[in-house]
Amino acid sequence: MTHETDHLHQPVSAVARKDVATLRQDFTVQQALDAIRQRGVGEKIVYFYVVDADDRLTGVLPTRRLLTAPLGQGLSDLMITRVLAFFLTMVLGLAESVSIQSMTVTIQALRATQPTFGWYVRAFRREAGTSALLGTACGTVVGLIVWLWRGAGFAGFAIGASILL
Repeated sequence: MTHETDHLHQPVSAVARKDVATLRQDFTVQQALDAIRQRGVGEKIVYFYVVDADDRLTGVLPTRRLLTAPLGQGLSDLMITRVLAFFLTMVLGLAESVSIQSMTVTIQALRATQPTFGWYVRAFRREAGTSALLGTACGTVVGLIVWLWRGAGFAGFAIGASILL
Protein backbone atom coordinates (compact mmCIF):
# COMPACT_ATOMS: atom_id res chain seq x y z
CA MET A 1 0.00 0.00 0.00
CA THR A 2 2.90 2.42 0.60
CA HIS A 3 3.94 2.43 -3.08
CA GLU A 4 0.47 3.80 -3.94
CA THR A 5 1.22 6.96 -1.94
CA ASP A 6 4.95 7.29 -2.67
CA HIS A 7 4.25 10.15 -5.08
CA LEU A 8 2.83 12.19 -2.19
CA HIS A 9 6.31 12.42 -0.68
CA GLN A 10 7.95 13.74 -3.86
CA PRO A 11 8.50 17.47 -4.42
CA VAL A 12 5.89 19.18 -6.58
CA SER A 13 8.53 19.92 -9.22
CA ALA A 14 8.92 16.18 -9.82
CA VAL A 15 5.30 15.79 -10.96
CA ALA A 16 4.58 19.26 -12.43
CA ARG A 17 4.30 19.62 -16.20
CA LYS A 18 7.39 20.99 -17.85
CA ASP A 19 6.16 21.11 -21.46
CA VAL A 20 5.16 24.77 -21.54
CA ALA A 21 4.08 25.91 -24.98
CA THR A 22 5.59 29.32 -25.72
CA LEU A 23 5.43 31.40 -28.88
CA ARG A 24 7.26 34.61 -29.77
CA GLN A 25 5.11 37.74 -29.84
CA ASP A 26 6.63 38.88 -33.15
CA PHE A 27 5.46 35.70 -34.95
CA THR A 28 2.63 35.65 -37.43
CA VAL A 29 0.00 32.92 -37.16
CA GLN A 30 1.77 31.02 -39.98
CA GLN A 31 5.14 31.19 -38.18
CA ALA A 32 3.52 30.10 -34.92
CA LEU A 33 1.87 27.08 -36.55
CA ASP A 34 5.17 26.15 -38.22
CA ALA A 35 6.98 26.39 -34.87
CA ILE A 36 4.32 24.23 -33.19
CA ARG A 37 4.63 21.59 -35.92
CA GLN A 38 8.42 21.63 -35.63
CA ARG A 39 8.70 21.50 -31.82
CA GLY A 40 5.52 19.68 -30.97
CA VAL A 41 3.42 20.46 -27.92
CA GLY A 42 2.08 18.64 -24.89
CA GLU A 43 -1.00 16.49 -24.94
CA LYS A 44 -3.45 19.21 -23.88
CA ILE A 45 -2.76 22.83 -24.69
CA VAL A 46 -5.50 25.36 -23.98
CA TYR A 47 -3.32 28.48 -23.98
CA PHE A 48 0.00 29.32 -25.55
CA TYR A 49 2.25 31.62 -23.56
CA VAL A 50 3.45 34.52 -25.69
CA VAL A 51 6.94 35.76 -24.80
CA ASP A 52 9.21 38.55 -25.98
CA ALA A 53 12.81 38.22 -27.21
CA ASP A 54 14.02 37.91 -23.58
CA ASP A 55 11.50 35.10 -22.85
CA ARG A 56 9.40 37.35 -20.61
CA LEU A 57 5.68 36.68 -20.59
CA THR A 58 3.78 39.29 -22.58
CA GLY A 59 0.41 37.57 -22.94
CA VAL A 60 -1.52 34.38 -23.52
CA LEU A 61 -3.07 33.09 -26.72
CA PRO A 62 -6.06 30.74 -26.64
CA THR A 63 -5.67 27.81 -29.03
CA ARG A 64 -9.03 28.50 -30.70
CA ARG A 65 -8.00 32.09 -31.44
CA LEU A 66 -4.73 30.89 -32.99
CA LEU A 67 -6.41 28.26 -35.18
CA THR A 68 -9.14 30.56 -36.50
CA ALA A 69 -7.01 33.64 -37.25
CA PRO A 70 -5.73 34.60 -40.71
CA LEU A 71 -2.24 33.21 -41.37
CA GLY A 72 -0.68 36.64 -41.86
CA GLN A 73 -1.98 38.17 -38.63
CA GLY A 74 0.55 38.86 -35.88
CA LEU A 75 0.32 37.12 -32.51
CA SER A 76 0.69 40.47 -30.75
CA ASP A 77 -2.70 41.43 -32.23
CA LEU A 78 -4.35 38.18 -31.08
CA MET A 79 -2.91 37.63 -27.62
CA ILE A 80 -4.53 38.56 -24.35
CA THR A 81 -2.19 40.95 -22.59
CA ARG A 82 -3.97 41.34 -19.27
CA VAL A 83 -2.41 38.43 -17.46
CA LEU A 84 -3.40 38.68 -13.79
CA ALA A 85 -2.62 35.14 -12.68
CA PHE A 86 -0.18 36.41 -10.05
CA PHE A 87 -2.86 38.43 -8.31
CA LEU A 88 -5.35 35.57 -8.33
CA THR A 89 -2.77 33.27 -6.77
CA MET A 90 -1.87 35.87 -4.17
CA VAL A 91 -5.52 36.51 -3.21
CA LEU A 92 -6.24 32.79 -2.85
CA GLY A 93 -3.07 32.24 -0.82
CA LEU A 94 -3.88 35.18 1.44
CA ALA A 95 -7.43 33.92 2.00
CA GLU A 96 -6.18 30.43 2.86
CA SER A 97 -3.56 31.79 5.26
CA VAL A 98 -6.04 34.03 7.07
CA SER A 99 -8.68 31.31 7.36
CA ILE A 100 -6.23 28.74 8.76
CA GLN A 101 -4.86 31.27 11.21
CA SER A 102 -8.34 32.25 12.39
CA MET A 103 -9.37 28.63 12.76
CA THR A 104 -6.26 27.83 14.80
CA VAL A 105 -6.82 30.76 17.18
CA THR A 106 -10.50 29.86 17.56
CA ILE A 107 -9.80 26.20 18.31
CA GLN A 108 -7.22 27.17 20.92
CA ALA A 109 -9.66 29.61 22.51
CA LEU A 110 -12.48 27.04 22.57
CA ARG A 111 -10.23 24.57 24.37
CA ALA A 112 -9.34 27.11 27.05
CA THR A 113 -12.70 28.76 27.80
CA GLN A 114 -16.38 28.05 27.87
CA PRO A 115 -17.81 30.23 25.10
CA THR A 116 -20.73 32.52 25.84
CA PHE A 117 -22.72 34.78 23.55
CA GLY A 118 -20.56 37.72 24.64
CA TRP A 119 -17.41 35.75 23.83
CA TYR A 120 -18.71 35.08 20.30
CA VAL A 121 -19.54 38.77 19.79
CA ARG A 122 -16.09 39.89 21.00
CA ALA A 123 -14.35 37.24 18.88
CA PHE A 124 -16.35 38.23 15.80
CA ARG A 125 -15.62 41.93 16.34
CA ARG A 126 -11.90 41.23 16.79
CA GLU A 127 -11.70 39.00 13.68
CA ALA A 128 -13.72 41.49 11.58
CA GLY A 129 -11.37 44.32 12.59
CA THR A 130 -8.29 42.26 11.83
CA SER A 131 -9.62 41.17 8.43
CA ALA A 132 -10.59 44.75 7.54
CA LEU A 133 -7.09 46.00 8.38
CA LEU A 134 -5.41 43.15 6.52
CA GLY A 135 -7.67 43.51 3.48
CA THR A 136 -7.18 47.28 3.38
CA ALA A 137 -3.40 47.02 3.65
CA CYS A 138 -3.03 44.23 1.07
CA GLY A 139 -5.57 45.77 -1.31
CA THR A 140 -3.84 49.14 -1.15
CA VAL A 141 -0.38 47.68 -1.74
CA VAL A 142 -1.46 45.50 -4.67
CA GLY A 143 -3.59 48.27 -6.17
CA LEU A 144 -0.63 50.67 -6.03
CA ILE A 145 1.66 48.07 -7.59
CA VAL A 146 -0.74 47.58 -10.51
CA TRP A 147 -1.16 51.31 -10.94
CA LEU A 148 2.57 52.12 -10.81
CA TRP A 149 3.78 49.04 -12.70
CA ARG A 150 1.17 48.83 -15.44
CA GLY A 151 -0.13 52.41 -15.38
CA ALA A 152 -3.67 51.08 -15.08
CA GLY A 153 -5.41 53.08 -12.36
CA PHE A 154 -8.87 51.56 -12.83
CA ALA A 155 -7.50 47.99 -12.90
CA GLY A 156 -5.43 48.74 -9.79
CA PHE A 157 -8.50 50.05 -8.00
CA ALA A 158 -10.61 47.04 -9.07
CA ILE A 159 -7.99 44.53 -7.97
CA GLY A 160 -7.33 46.37 -4.71
CA ALA A 161 -11.05 46.59 -3.94
CA SER A 162 -11.56 42.90 -4.69
CA ILE A 163 -8.80 42.00 -2.24
CA LEU A 164 -10.36 44.27 0.37
CA LEU A 165 -13.73 42.57 -0.03
